[in-house]
Amino acid sequence: MRNIIKWCGKHILVVILGSIVYMLSFHLDFLNLTGIYFYDGIVRLLVTLIVVGLLEFLLRKRLCFDYKDIVLSICLFCLLNMLWLSLCVVSLDRSLSVFVLCYMDEIENVTGNGMTEEELQDVFDKVFVDEYGMLERRYEEQLASGNIVKSGEGYILTDRGEFITSVFRIVGKMYNVDERFIYPDVE
Repeated sequence: MRNIIKWCGKHILVVILGSIVYMLSFHLDFLNLTGIYFYDGIVRLLVTLIVVGLLEFLLRKRLCFDYKDIVLSICLFCLLNMLWLSLCVVSLDRSLSVFVLCYMDEIENVTGNGMTEEELQDVFDKVFVDEYGMLERRYEEQLASGNIVKSGEGYILTDRGEFITSVFRIVGKMYNVDERFIYPDVE
């Protein structure tokens, strides 16, 4: 039993230390290869995976790890950090909800007041959309992903974009997502 706890502890330590290195990698500008936060997060994950894997390989005798242990801890590290990246970190980069909550907190800290719905709408339009260019960022992201292409003055879906859209709609129906988001009313 003691050996199992020790073995698990070593894997947990590798995952924690790898996750710290991964988090720190977000402060290294030279890893901004695509300009798209999610994709750059995956690049960082792969770089960190290589670093952690090499360190584990070099320290395998000291850790009492064989190759299966190295693969297991790398898989755990990747799984947990990809989940964290997808569910939390990327949401911070793109979420209107996060922006609104943080903006309201800043306003309350500066003025001591809350905000009306009209003021929030104005902040959304002027700051989130216009000043921060969130729509342009999404277009660039979808262009880089191959889901849309420029066509004349606008954009059109590619075959890949149509496939992704159909998958989103299937998943949306499966999980009872508000249909306005997957079948927007186009007049």
